[in-house]
Amino acid sequence: MSDDLRILHAKQAASRAITLLAVLLLVGCAATPVYTRQDVALAAQQNQLELLYRQIQADLAQVKPGTDEELALKTVQKDIGQRLAEPQQALIDSLQEEAAGGPLSLAQIDQLEDAADEIEKWQPDRKQELLAMVAAAREQTARQLESVSSELKALSEAEAGRRNLLLREQAQLTAGKQGDLLRRQADEELDMLYQQGSDALAKKQLATANELLGQVAIADPDYKNLAFEQELVATGLFEQRFWQALVDSRPEQAYELFYEFSETLAFAANREQISKDASELAEYFEALGEKKMRQKRWLESYDAFFRTAYIRSSLELSGGPGRGMSSFIREMENRFKRAQRAGQPETALAYASIIERLQPDHPLVESKRPEVLDAIHNSAVAKVSVGPFVGAYGQQLGREIGRYLTAAAPNKVRLVDRVTLRSDAAEDTRGHAFMVLEGETVKASVETKEQARSETRTVVTATEPGPNPLHRVWRDLPRDERKQTDEPPETAQLPVYEDVVVNHRDITNKAVLSVKYQLVDAANNRVVEAETLSDTVTAKSTATLGMRQGMFVQQAVAASLPAEAEMYNQLSSSLSDELGRRLVTRLLELDAKYAIAARKYQQDGAYPAATEQWAYAYAVSDPQSTERDRYRRALEHSVLGG
Repeated sequence: MSDDLRILHAKQAASRAITLLAVLLLVGCAATPVYTRQDVALAAQQNQLELLYRQIQADLAQVKPGTDEELALKTVQKDIGQRLAEPQQALIDSLQEEAAGGPLSLAQIDQLEDAADEIEKWQPDRKQELLAMVAAAREQTARQLESVSSELKALSEAEAGRRNLLLREQAQLTAGKQGDLLRRQADEELDMLYQQGSDALAKKQLATANELLGQVAIADPDYKNLAFEQELVATGLFEQRFWQALVDSRPEQAYELFYEFSETLAFAANREQISKDASELAEYFEALGEKKMRQKRWLESYDAFFRTAYIRSSLELSGGPGRGMSSFIREMENRFKRAQRAGQPETALAYASIIERLQPDHPLVESKRPEVLDAIHNSAVAKVSVGPFVGAYGQQLGREIGRYLTAAAPNKVRLVDRVTLRSDAAEDTRGHAFMVLEGETVKASVETKEQARSETRTVVTATEPGPNPLHRVWRDLPRDERKQTDEPPETAQLPVYEDVVVNHRDITNKAVLSVKYQLVDAANNRVVEAETLSDTVTAKSTATLGMRQGMFVQQAVAASLPAEAEMYNQLSSSLSDELGRRLVTRLLELDAKYAIAARKYQQDGAYPAATEQWAYAYAVSDPQSTERDRYRRALEHSVLGG
């Protein structure tokens, strides 16, 4: 054997010896190995977790089954297995999170399966769980692929946009070469569809172009110049249909076409182009409004003038209302003033709203409309009295419920004192909402439980001299290899492991707060809801007693628990929120109740009463809701319909 080869063997032997020494040091050279968290942490630091896992596996083969020794070894091995599985577990968690939003691709499922196989090496007890997880993912993807395939077969030629989306989904789920082929097919079909739409546009076949480009938009709204070409199509179609409606003397249809087109992106770019014909339509409706006004058909007159105003506003035409509309607005002004003098703010609001629709910059709108709206809101809003609850934390409950109500339903609630509320409820004859929330605390207690427990830990309490494992390894080397390696010391300081008992005291505080409440309709002096609500909050902490045994020191740790007042504050806050939610649920329906009453009055021909109820619904509705404008239009039609 050459000298170089001997040196190489010596280095390899030394490396094996050092690795083995690390393992032997970890187990403390005991006849029956004992492993601690510190051993595992050290192995992790030295990147030797796999080696330690396999060493414990070998140790388990030597111990008697069912013994404490076996249980201790398995516990440590389980901890190591969990650490070794962490990178693959992170990948699985990421894939499962993605799967929550839809099936995984076949390629992702392969990743999932590989990760599961790797985890099984370190956590064999999870085999069935991992197999079930992979099988479930494969089944979900297979079902989705089958569903996509079935839908593709059932699609008609006219559903090209949907077909393109399904092809792309099929490509994403399939992945690999087959997925690439499907994706290229989808791209080619979309390009062809767009080209057909563009060709149809160039030939002025607008209906065909609209359909084809619409299908492209279903598949990819951001495709190339799609938005621009769709604008051209929309403009061309509008001009064709709008002009035809005018020629055929169908002004109502012409207006609907104008309204729809004015809501598109193409409108702003083509406003000037359609201005002349649209202006003529506005003149038609203004003349119609003037005619209906002379016939005292006020609602029809308003509808015609409204359309005139909308067209002129959309076209951004300068100049004020025409002669007929000006006369109509003056009539509404006079009615507004009469309603105010008669103490009818609801009717006045209706006329102010009509004026604002036709002439938004009218001085009456800025000066008077907010005033009458506030007056109506003051009448329509729900009056709620939330007094202090009787008993412990009652005042705090009352305050927090009030804060919740004003924050959750600011447009529908006014908090008033109980005397004023009951007085108003007794005098009111219009059925407004007067609610009294009252109650008492029936239980407020904190229960404390303590439980002592002890924990046995295997720790290093000392070191002592003993046979150096590295020397034993060196001694077992072939003579030639020993000559190439320095002899380690025969003895070394080895850790001494002992079992120590650490004492703990687990402390649990459980706070309970129960509230009995009732919700009263003050106008009818009727209890509409009554119940007892309870909530609990639990706080846990552990106190650890200090101790010392040799080198091992356990510091004393005091329990950390919130004060009772803090726990009661948390409970009163949660109960207040719940009581507030229950009341707000009723209050959120307030505008709907007014609307129901308004419709009933209209059906009975009682238009003044209907106007009042529509005004209430409008006043308490959410300013951002879609219902608000509907209530406003109903209010305007009601006041003119009577």
